[in-house]
Amino acid sequence: MKPKQTISNTLLWQLSGDALPGVSYLFGTMHVKDERAFRHLNAVYAAMEQCAAFAAEFDLDATDSGISPHIFSLPEGKTLQDYIPPRKYRKMRAILLKTVGIDPDFLQYNQPILLANLIEEQIMMQDMPWPLDQHLWRHAAAREKTMLGIETLEEQVDILRQIPIEQQAASLLATTRHFTRYRRGLLAMAHWYETGNIRQLYQAARRGARGMRKLLLYNRNALMADRIMAMIATQTTFCAIGAAHLAGGKGVLRLLKTKGVHITPVVLTTTPNNANGIS
Repeated sequence: MKPKQTISNTLLWQLSGDALPGVSYLFGTMHVKDERAFRHLNAVYAAMEQCAAFAAEFDLDATDSGISPHIFSLPEGKTLQDYIPPRKYRKMRAILLKTVGIDPDFLQYNQPILLANLIEEQIMMQDMPWPLDQHLWRHAAAREKTMLGIETLEEQVDILRQIPIEQQAASLLATTRHFTRYRRGLLAMAHWYETGNIRQLYQAARRGARGMRKLLLYNRNALMADRIMAMIATQTTFCAIGAAHLAGGKGVLRLLKTKGVHITPVVLTTTPNNANGIS
């Protein structure tokens, strides 16, 4: 039996205040096609309809232009095997071929973070035609909402490029060396998301970021809170950001509260949805 969702376990939050033009919303997303992440859409659609604008982490239409496909290529003349010793590389390759059917030989000139993302995608279920965040973007655009990006794509790319390649390689090796544990952790995150457990999602992201917490979490949280505040101060906005950014002492919810925003949790119920039918 699934755990009962409580008032503290939710992904959707109402943002209000006397100085605001109306009620806005903040929703935690995941970049997955797993059907379990789409089970709260009825309430999400209803909240979205009350808002004039929709804001994702960045303008998702920007991925179609302006960013070079080689942005995460390794330095010229370098390959993946320059960062991973031969014996460890052979073992990693065997594990990936067996578990997720990915051959790193075909990604020799890409940074390890791209291979790590592919591994994650293969572990998670691929039920839906679009990842949840992109699905919501398309849904809002079809309803002619004002479309906004909280960050820019360039800002997100710049953050990822600040992760040293050597650290990316070490993380990739750890993933394959403890593949069963890694897979179990991803599936646990899917469960926490389904049940709205944003505290567990935050803790998992915090552990995963290790020494990069300031870069990957805290700095971004502060930036997103500032920009969300500016957006909801001018028009009612449905904001969708990664669920791991919501909770914690330096999370977006806490930061918005310190800016005078009244934060109200919206209890979600798991109901069938027609996400496959939305363009």
